[in-house]
Amino acid sequence: AWVIRLKTEHAGVKTERRRRIEGTKTDALEALAALRREIEEAVKERQRARETQKTVGDYAPLWMKSLAARRTTMKPAFLETRRRYLERFILPVFGDFLPGDLKPKDIERWKLWLTEQRQGEKIGERDNPKAGAPYARTVLITAWATARVLFKFISVEAEVKNPMAGIIFDVDGGTEKKSKAALTLDELGRVLRAAEKESPDIKTMILLGFATGMRFAELSALEWRDVDFDKGTIRIERSQVGGDVGPPKTEATRRLVYIVPEIVELLRAHRRWQMTEMDTSQHADESTEQKEATKRHLLFPSRRGGYRVPQMMAKPLERCAAHEHVDKHVTAHVMRKTANNLIRAAAGGL
Repeated sequence: AWVIRLKTEHAGVKTERRRRIEGTKTDALEALAALRREIEEAVKERQRARETQKTVGDYAPLWMKSLAARRTTMKPAFLETRRRYLERFILPVFGDFLPGDLKPKDIERWKLWLTEQRQGEKIGERDNPKAGAPYARTVLITAWATARVLFKFISVEAEVKNPMAGIIFDVDGGTEKKSKAALTLDELGRVLRAAEKESPDIKTMILLGFATGMRFAELSALEWRDVDFDKGTIRIERSQVGGDVGPPKTEATRRLVYIVPEIVELLRAHRRWQMTEMDTSQHADESTEQKEATKRHLLFPSRRGGYRVPQMMAKPLERCAAHEHVDKHVTAHVMRKTANNLIRAAAGGL
């Protein structure tokens, strides 16, 4: 009797087959050749099947279309961010996989791969000062969340088990940063005191952000027509991301914000300052009509008259926190968190 054994590996799948043959050595060799032909045919059949099935890369654009269809008020910037994360972190690893071939161990390997990625030389059209550094944990969390929603969609469409089900995100990002927690009332007072030393428009933007809890996208899209000085209100009905203007994040956030008299007077002073600035040499080439249009437009235009980006708040807020020894990473979003926390605390004490 002869025992023949044949081991093969194709597309990462290892196969081993054994057979017991009664007869001569010639019979065993013929059986071995037949077994090899049988395995080769199975491999060809699997390849033919793969050619007719959709890969993760095929499902990705379908998922993007479903996102846009389900959320008609979604900003273009949100979809653009999802696309970038797909192209940078997900499709390079999973794009050629068939959904049914993905296993939890593949997701675990991807988590390790994520920690090894480094930032590139460019961010859009700008040089990246952190080139070569690990990505921040928030970036990895967003990559994980994007993959989780994508694979949930694919598991339903392809009728396969979700490979990410039950797996917890536990990847560490780059170097630890200062806390982005909301400021206490004392810390807020110190930061606002330091803000008095900033330029008039930056000071007003910081104070208004802390006073109202607006998102930066809403704050930077404010126009003078939104402000009612007599009633002390600001109507929020638009926001902008990267210059793309649209409605606020959700329908519920189209709202009327009441501002205290001190903020009303601050905005009056800011408007007078802005109108004076429009008459300086920076705008000397503009016609009178253009100047008047600018005066009626944005509360906080950039130097070129367009929309500002969140990064422009980073340095001023960092200076204010450092000047008053507030050991927290104060960002535009921290302004919103602080306002909301203090409002809830005050309301809870009534």
